[in-house]
Amino acid sequence: RLALIENLRRVAVRIAAARRDRDLANDWADRMVKVVEQKPTDLILVLADMARTNPNLSGAFLAELTRHLQGQNPNFAFANSWLEHRLADQVLTIEQVVHTEGQAQAVDQVSIGNSINSLRFLNSNDWRLFIEKHSLVERTLTGDPSHIYAQMDFATRNRYRRAVEGIARRSKFTEYDVALKAVQLAENHASDNPEDRAAHVGYYLIDHGRPVLECLVEMRLTPAVMLDK
Repeated sequence: RLALIENLRRVAVRIAAARRDRDLANDWADRMVKVVEQKPTDLILVLADMARTNPNLSGAFLAELTRHLQGQNPNFAFANSWLEHRLADQVLTIEQVVHTEGQAQAVDQVSIGNSINSLRFLNSNDWRLFIEKHSLVERTLTGDPSHIYAQMDFATRNRYRRAVEGIARRSKFTEYDVALKAVQLAENHASDNPEDRAAHVGYYLIDHGRPVLECLVEMRLTPAVMLDK
């Protein structure tokens, strides 16, 4: 859910920036239209002012500016030439930048739609059950020979899964491998003493048996982990 919200935030920032660029383009276009109507020769002065402010020639800015100037007085051909010259330094054309902006807007619209639909899905479903249903680590840990794991609440099971994740992150084994080895260690002990705490998978994930599992998967110990020990 947080990732989806963050994606919406990033898209919103891009949309807001594009809105500012379009508003700025509108302002410059209005100035150009007015000066051409009153004194066309002063258009070069408006362009000089715009050049001094050095606006960001983004796709949104160019799309809005060219939309206003398209089909207007022939004097605007000079303004378009100036814009093309500025973009030539970046080996770009107005058409390319505007096209890229259109594609970006389409992608943002799809991204917003997908994120909103995903948020609706999460709100209408128990995401905890969804995660556990599709988690290979979860299915592996339910093989706990003591049958205790399956009876635990979500928070405790999640603690075990996070332990698996932490160990796997510092070893060459996958999370599935780590979970499987924890279950196998518990099974080995359960065959001799099924009532002992070491017959429970949690003994090797969050209890005194964890060093055994860490050694088995060749976990790399960081200074912080060694201090905790």
